[in-house]
Amino acid sequence: MEKINWLTMAGYVTFINNEITHRPERIKTDPQNKFPGLQKESYIRSNINIENGEISFNVRLKDMTNRCQLVFDCGDNDFLYIGINTGSYPFGIYKRTNGNYQLLSSVFNSQDNILNNISIKIERNYSQFTLYVNEVKAAEAVYPLSKSTMGLYFCGDQDITVTNFKYSPKKRRAFVVMQFTPNYDDLYKEVIKPVCEKYSYECVRADDFHTPTPILSDIINSITDASVIIAEITSMNPNVFYEIGYSHAIKKPTILLCDRNKVDNLPFDISSFRTLFYENTIPGKTKIEVNLSKYLEGF
Repeated sequence: MEKINWLTMAGYVTFINNEITHRPERIKTDPQNKFPGLQKESYIRSNINIENGEISFNVRLKDMTNRCQLVFDCGDNDFLYIGINTGSYPFGIYKRTNGNYQLLSSVFNSQDNILNNISIKIERNYSQFTLYVNEVKAAEAVYPLSKSTMGLYFCGDQDITVTNFKYSPKKRRAFVVMQFTPNYDDLYKEVIKPVCEKYSYECVRADDFHTPTPILSDIINSITDASVIIAEITSMNPNVFYEIGYSHAIKKPTILLCDRNKVDNLPFDISSFRTLFYENTIPGKTKIEVNLSKYLEGF
């Protein structure tokens, strides 16, 4: 696991052994004000980029109104906050885009003493974010962030201490969308799956699932959990296009494949998306392996 390094971007934070502590700092105010002001906010950023994994830590608060939130910073003024005291709720998930805030998920708990010393666990499965408090699911939301840096935001007029901070990455997943017929099985087994595994992706498609849940639920969850979608569109299968549409709606990176000799024109709605055309020949197999590899290298 990559070592986590922190940089204080705002406020005052100390790092002693395995403890990260926000310490409100006295600051000068207007000379007419006889009392000094207090810098209540701190923000630290890590060197870790996250798209899939689990973060856990413990929090000690001295005041029930203090805030401690994990921040996913995607750049371009796009942030996701997950943790303690989100707005008027003890626990929740909210986004901030261009200075505008929107609550995505929250839970109300009237027992304030739970905030004295709690364990936090946050699971990120690409676009799916789940918050656990003391091992109990407290909030979850889907938000299409790309790979993003990780930080901690603190706000309060008393010390806030984080201990035992850990990050465990999970293996990336490629979800393959295609018509389930023998003529496409070879493409999946001999080209797509080996190339994905070469780049450390777990490669799956819907017929790999053996669960009692409805197949559509498995597909939607798989698209949400995947790092990249690979869609074979030659058959013009309505189910395939539905799944591509859902992938685009949640801004999931999507690679389109099409047999050059079987399709003259792509449908208008997807004709503007970059498509890897291939030929079902031995030289064509080598070419699609090379081109697919170039795409996966970029993710």
